[in-house]
Amino acid sequence: MNWYLRDPTREEGPFSEPEIRARLLSGAFSSSATVRQGNSAWRPAAEVKELFAKVYQHGYYVRIGDKTVGPFVREKILRLHEQGNLPAKAMLRLASSPDWRSASDTIEILTKQEKLRSELSKLRLSAKPVERSTASVTRPNGNQAAQPDRRSTARQSERDGSSARVNPINQRSPPANRPTAEAATKPAPILRPPPTIDPPARPFTPSVLTPIWTASSFPANPQPSPYNPYQRSTYQNGLTNPSERGKSRRSDSGTWTLFAVVIVATLLYRLGTLFAIGLVPPDLLIWSLWVPVVCWWLLSFGVFIWGVSIAFGESASSGLMYLFVPGFAVYYQFSRWESCRQQSLISAASCLSFFILIPCLGIFVLPLAIVYIVLFCTR
Repeated sequence: MNWYLRDPTREEGPFSEPEIRARLLSGAFSSSATVRQGNSAWRPAAEVKELFAKVYQHGYYVRIGDKTVGPFVREKILRLHEQGNLPAKAMLRLASSPDWRSASDTIEILTKQEKLRSELSKLRLSAKPVERSTASVTRPNGNQAAQPDRRSTARQSERDGSSARVNPINQRSPPANRPTAEAATKPAPILRPPPTIDPPARPFTPSVLTPIWTASSFPANPQPSPYNPYQRSTYQNGLTNPSERGKSRRSDSGTWTLFAVVIVATLLYRLGTLFAIGLVPPDLLIWSLWVPVVCWWLLSFGVFIWGVSIAFGESASSGLMYLFVPGFAVYYQFSRWESCRQQSLISAASCLSFFILIPCLGIFVLPLAIVYIVLFCTR
């Protein structure tokens, strides 16, 4: 909207808002100049200049992206927000401050300020004027008459400009020790004795009541005792510790490696004995076939003795059942897998390697027997 500047001799315009603001703030106008905006009424240029100066001091700048506009008065910022013309991503700052704030924070602050101003204005309107205090004077005939306060009368006479003096003979003052009507109407203060505090039922005895935060309540290194509620638990689960989990995995891998080595070594030995049938005398061949059986029996017996010792270490009944109950050894080893893992795998490997010899004999006995007969007969 355009602005117009009118001097007693001429009228200038139209001006934009930045132009009229620069013109007025620079003081390039006469003392009797008037300004109007659009079709509004003419106002003194000095008054409009004060408004522009106040806006530059207490106004708000609005920044949207790279564009900055303003300053705007507080009412205009709130009006833009109510009309929905203030984007949420806009930034605002006070003209006297270099710090930018988000539009939501600034609007919240301005709204609180407006509420406080409205409440203060309501309090001013609802406040009642203070009535002048009066004093009661007793006349000689017993009647009482109300007279205005002397201080208010003196102030009124000073405002009226009267220089009349009060006659000290006619103006009598009440005695100094005589209470006024206002003081007589006030109720006398009631003095109450302070409340009595009853002593506690049980006096504090440090020997009986020991604070729980003392150092003796939480020893640094608790010793084993029949009953110690603050003793730390001694249970440690190996699976919760990463290093223990790695050890268990390594022990498992070592057991399975031993299992594979036993099977492979037994098979290689027995296959070697089958291939050597035609290269050794018959007596040595018979003894070589008995050697794996004897080794398997010794290995199984050693594993059995190992399992019996573990069972007797647990309880005598488990050891006796391990010795005399058929099949209890297998049940015991699988039910105590954590403690009997190695002997169970070794016994299983020896049994498996012994029974693998049967198909090997079926495959190699006939051709090797023929080779043996041919070589033995041609010697």
